[in-house]
Amino acid sequence: MDQVRNPVTPLRVLVELADAGARQFHTEFFRAHGFEVAACGGPHTLGEAGCPLVMRGSCPLVDAADVVYFDLNLDDEAEVAVFDALRSAVVPEMPVVVEVPQDVAHRHADRLTGATVIPPIDPQRLLRALDERDERDRVR
Repeated sequence: MDQVRNPVTPLRVLVELADAGARQFHTEFFRAHGFEVAACGGPHTLGEAGCPLVMRGSCPLVDAADVVYFDLNLDDEAEVAVFDALRSAVVPEMPVVVEVPQDVAHRHADRLTGATVIPPIDPQRLLRALDERDERDRVR
C-alpha cells in the first residue's frame, strides 16, 4: 500500500517537465502523496521571454521550491541551460532530483554530480529520493 506523506510543513516540489501529460501525472502524484506542487513546462513553453532562471537569474517557482524534480533531456540545449542554472551559482543549494535513463546518466555523470539521479519513473523510488534530499538538507 502506498504511504501518503503528511509532514507538518509539506515539502514544496517544482516539477520541471516539457511533456504536458507527464507534468500533470507527476503533479497529481506528488499532491496525492502530501507534497505542495508547482509545475513548469520548461523553456520551450515560455515563449520569447524564455526561462526567467536562465535569462534573469531568478525564477519565482524555483524561489518557492524546496526541491526540483527535473525530467532532463540532455540532448536539448535549452533544457540543459535550465539544469545548469539550477546547479550553478544561481541556485547552488537547490536540491534537484533528475529522472534520466541509466546510460544517459553514465554518459553525463560530470554534469549530474550533486543531483539525485533516478531511472525513468518508479513512483516509490521517486518519493524516497525526494524525502532523502529533504532530510539531507535539513541536517545541513
